[in-house]
Amino acid sequence: MIKFFRKIRQNLLMENKTGKYLKYAIGEIVLVMAGILLALQVSNWNENRKFNTIKQNYYQQLLMDLKADKNYAKSIISSLDSSFTKYNNYEETFKEPNLTIQKVVENIKNNNYYTKNLEFKTSTIKTLLNTGDIKLLDPMLRNKLTAYKGNKTQTLNISKNNNKNAQNILMSAMYGVNPNLIRRLQNQPELMNIFALENKYPKMILELEAYLSIKVDGEKTTIHGLNEIISDADIIIESIQEKIEK
Repeated sequence: MIKFFRKIRQNLLMENKTGKYLKYAIGEIVLVMAGILLALQVSNWNENRKFNTIKQNYYQQLLMDLKADKNYAKSIISSLDSSFTKYNNYEETFKEPNLTIQKVVENIKNNNYYTKNLEFKTSTIKTLLNTGDIKLLDPMLRNKLTAYKGNKTQTLNISKNNNKNAQNILMSAMYGVNPNLIRRLQNQPELMNIFALENKYPKMILELEAYLSIKVDGEKTTIHGLNEIISDADIIIESIQEKIEK
C-alpha cells in the first residue's frame, strides 16, 4: 500500500503536475489522520468495552455478596431472638411467689450462655478497595459501598467487644460453681453438703445475672447493626440492578 502511494507521488512529480501533487499530498495526509483517528476510536472502544465487562462482573459479584450478607445477618438475628425468648422466659419465672434459691438456680441455667463473634465471609468490596478497581464505579455507588463496609466493620467490632466483656463475667461465675454440676448433684445430698454449694448460690446467681444482662444488651445492639446492614444492602442492590446491562 505504501509503495502504491509512493508511485503515485513520483508519477505526479515526473509529469510536473505540482498542483495535483499538492492536492494529492494533502488528501494523503487527511487519509492518514483519518486512519489514526479511527484506530484511536477503535482502541478507545475496545478499552471501554473491557472496562465495562470488568464493571459488569463486579456488579454481579457485589449482588451475590450483598445477598449473602443479608442471609447471614437474618440467620444471626433469628438465633439471637431465640436467645431472647429463653431469657424472657427466665425473667417470667420471678412472677412466681416465694421462689427458692434452688429454683432460681434451676431456672437460670435454661438460658443460652453461648456467644458467637460475627463473621461475614464476603470480600468483593475489599477487593475493589485493595485493587483500586472501585474507581470503575460511579462516585455515588462508591460512597455507598465504602459506608456499607464501614458499618459492617463497626458492627463486627462492637459485637466482639460485647461478647468479650460478657464472657469475662461468665468465667468468674463458673469458677464459683457450675450449674451443670448442681443438676448432677440433685440426688446426692451428702455431696451437696460436702461441697456446700448452697452457700455459693447467691454469688453465682448475681454473676450469671450480670453476664446475661450484658450479653442481652450487647446482642440487642448487634441486632440493630445487622438490621442496618440489611437495609443498606437492599438500597445498594437496587442501585446495582439499575446499572446492570439487560
